Amino acid sequence: MSNAPSARGRHSLSSLLPILLLCGGLIEGCSGDDDGIGVALMCDSGDAPLTVGRCRRPDGTDCNGCEAGGSFVGLPNCAMDMGGAGNFVRLGGGDAMPVVLGPQGSPMLVLGAQAAGIENGGSEAEWPRVGVGVVDRGSGEQLADFTDLHVDFDSASGTPTANLLFVVLDSQNPSNLVGHSLGIVGSARDRGSMRFCGRTNITVDRYIE
Repeated sequence: MSNAPSARGRHSLSSLLPILLLCGGLIEGCSGDDDGIGVALMCDSGDAPLTVGRCRRPDGTDCNGCEAGGSFVGLPNCAMDMGGAGNFVRLGGGDAMPVVLGPQGSPMLVLGAQAAGIENGGSEAEWPRVGVGVVDRGSGEQLADFTDLHVDFDSASGTPTANLLFVVLDSQNPSNLVGHSLGIVGSARDRGSMRFCGRTNITVDRYIE
């Protein structure tokens, strides 16, 4: 199982969006019970907690990348659907959520993260460094593995939150993921070298094109 992003994922994400950091990538010391998710997708007991969540609009519909503040706003596919702002909603284990076809033309999960005490900034405002890993728990196929990307956490509403995290999936047939259980892990390192990590799993209930 490679820790390097796919060429397609690296191209889609590096210039367009913030993502969360895969344990086993640039953050060292990730270990523990894998809960069937996979050896590479584990957190260390010494990591501070990070909560993985989803993005929903105020009307309860799922975010699709066209929300205000999203990296894809302004693309042609967003012209008819700006959608307002996206809100962070904590994911419980096994929650149903969709894979969406993003405005950039790739299937993705629209996630978020919260981490109490995480610090932005640094000598060149390069922190936190974050990433995400996604694996199909049934087949063991790794669908996303992105590392060392910068994203700011917004503390305006209380707990520092990074919302609208567009996690592009390496899947040629995303509609086939419906009904599958996906394991997700996110972790981060801030300017004070504090490490945060959290994981969950979801069930894909539909593919939205």
